[in-house]
Amino acid sequence: MNEQASDSQRAPWKWRVIKMLLAIITGFAVVAVGLLAALQSKLIYHPRPYDPIDTMRLPTRTAQLEFTTSQGGQVAFYLAPKDSAIETPDFLWVYFNGNAGQALNWMSFADGNPDDRVGHLMVEYPGYGLSEGSPSPAAIGESATGALESLAAHLGVEVAAFRGKTGSAGHSLGAAAALIFATNHPVEKLILISPFTRMIDMARQVVGWPLCNVLRHRFDNFARLEELAESDAPPRVLIYHGSDDTIVPVEMAAELAASYPDMIEYHNIEGAGHNGVLGFLEPGIYEEMVRSSGGERSSD
Repeated sequence: MNEQASDSQRAPWKWRVIKMLLAIITGFAVVAVGLLAALQSKLIYHPRPYDPIDTMRLPTRTAQLEFTTSQGGQVAFYLAPKDSAIETPDFLWVYFNGNAGQALNWMSFADGNPDDRVGHLMVEYPGYGLSEGSPSPAAIGESATGALESLAAHLGVEVAAFRGKTGSAGHSLGAAAALIFATNHPVEKLILISPFTRMIDMARQVVGWPLCNVLRHRFDNFARLEELAESDAPPRVLIYHGSDDTIVPVEMAAELAASYPDMIEYHNIEGAGHNGVLGFLEPGIYEEMVRSSGGERSSD
């Protein structure tokens, strides 16, 4: 009887310990989810301001465009055509940087374009460079629209003047931004470099399931491509991805390309990593850009 009584006395203590452990585990899980939800912007975006010298060494034909969105004052950059006789570019390329880049990272690439009759609009994300606010898919889309409208005002034309004469290029997160831009403003060609499939797929890789489900900034490149494929005039889409990319799996680019093979042309760049891939691509991309702004449009 004494042994049975002793066992029955110990049983409640076992349950108390188990409940305490469950409470601790649950507490840690709640804290982890809370921190992830609060800090996810810092995991996705890495904004930084410009060094003053960055904005002092620009080509003389560069215009700094200033406008306002829901995020506050925004700044974008426009590189006019090399042919100074052209007031409105024959074709406009719109650029979007990766999550740790800046709009002006595209400047040397844009300036190296051999077509003297094209213009280049470099969009800054809210909170990056000289722009105020915080980035998000909606805020980036708003900034892109604001930059295009500001450029139209700068050139003294309507936004409609760019219709049928616009292409867009983006790297990594910028590929997602370029797709958002293209669903809001029809483009003839999209150049997507090192794109991911969906941001939640990236989150699943980093934090696993189920924590990935707290993601709020849900860039979805599959969904944007579907919108473009179903539009009246789908653009030509070129995807470039380095075979040695250790940040965004090359399989993601292949999945995107396979989703709409009639619209998308895929190029696996052997030996290229995530950030150095553009250096492998410049001659080929320039050729595609010139074909869009000149060769393919010469009969227009």
